[in-house]
Formats: sequence, structure tokens, C-alpha cells
Amino acid sequence: MILSKREKEKLVIKLANEGKTTREIAKEVRISLRTIGQILNKVTGVDSDDKGQNLKSKSDYAKAFKCSRMGDL
Repeated sequence: MILSKREKEKLVIKLANEGKTTREIAKEVRISLRTIGQILNKVTGVDSDDKGQNLKSKSDYAKAFKCSRMGDL
């Protein structure tokens, strides 16, 4: 089955929320590590300018997702 771009994005987010590593996600979804990073950055609100330093203007979901992923570091 071939997934659309949007379906792949949803799957990446779901797997990340389940605690999968970027490499595990890449293997399962068959996309690059860079693309996974871009998807997760879009969800968390992280961009090249702020690198996640300022969460004040982020949605509650983005804040929660960011905090949940920080525990993996």
C-alpha cells in the first residue's frame, strides 16, 4: 500500500508519540531521517530560527510533544 504525504506525516507523528526512535520510524515509514526531522519540527513549532528555545507561542500540543521528546535525550 502506498501512503500519501499526509498519511506518512500522521504515521511519523504517531510513531514518535509511541516513543519510537527516528531510525525506527525511518525504517518503518521508509523516509529519510531529514524528512522525519522536518515533520517533527513542523509539529513542535521548531524552525531554523528558534531551535525550540521559545515555547511561549507554541500550541499546547506542541509544548507537550516537545516536553515528551526531551525525556528521550
